[in-house]
Amino acid sequence: MASLKSTIRALRNKVGQNYITLKMMDGSTVQFGENVWAENFGANSARLNAHYRGEPVPDPHPFGAALKKARNLGADLAREAERQVLLDNQVSSGRRHMG
Repeated sequence: MASLKSTIRALRNKVGQNYITLKMMDGSTVQFGENVWAENFGANSARLNAHYRGEPVPDPHPFGAALKKARNLGADLAREAERQVLLDNQVSSGRRHMG
């Protein structure tokens, strides 16, 4: 059993950290740290580059995958979920941009 002192220390360490909590369709929740936006952006960029080059497309970042399965999203997260769906459809279509 954790002592009160170690519990307080753990809580102090958490203060100031921002988390994004998503409620999933099955009722469970998933938390992501504040750096998840940059990580998801990087993963999506790599996926688009692979698609453009005709290479196998990596799986989406766990945050991107979770966004599509989450419920009761606020407006900003709902917009991001929609963008994730559009990107996933684009890279799975098999068609490449010819520019």
